Amino acid sequence: MDVAPGVDTQEKMNYYQTNYDNAQVNDIKDYTQQTLGNIIDQMRTIVIGGIAIAFIVIILITALFLRMLLSKDMSQIAIMRSIGLTSQNIRHQYMAGTLLILLLGIIVGVLAANYLGEFLVSMAMSSMGAARIELVNVVWQTWLLCPLALMLVVGITIYVSCKVTVQDDLSVILRR
Repeated sequence: MDVAPGVDTQEKMNYYQTNYDNAQVNDIKDYTQQTLGNIIDQMRTIVIGGIAIAFIVIILITALFLRMLLSKDMSQIAIMRSIGLTSQNIRHQYMAGTLLILLLGIIVGVLAANYLGEFLVSMAMSSMGAARIELVNVVWQTWLLCPLALMLVVGITIYVSCKVTVQDDLSVILRR
């Protein structure tokens, strides 16, 4: 039951309990905590674990991709350094290019998830007996929190990965 703002919920529960002897009146928050409390706690742990695993995978994929790209571009990096670009300039160049591609991927991914995600999940779960699945979309998490966290993790990974490779000895690279 929904009560108007300013109405004491406990007082209404007592009123219905005393006036209707056969009715059992429970607070929905208490009922939810009693029946689903353990499941909610376990789901919270699973979500946190999933986020941690996702960040580890993001770091590994970004670092490996960047190492491969930097090793392929080592002679070009040496040429850029020989004409006067600093290691920081080169690092910023790689960071800007990678983060731009990441930003485009985030936009396409969020739009695809918003428009196709519910349909695809419902279609996949209908074979298991779920008639319709409705995904909850929290806009500030979808468009702000997750992209910022992803960009922060990838940016730090790029910075650390580029720092080691870009600062290699220039004379050794130019001899190759």
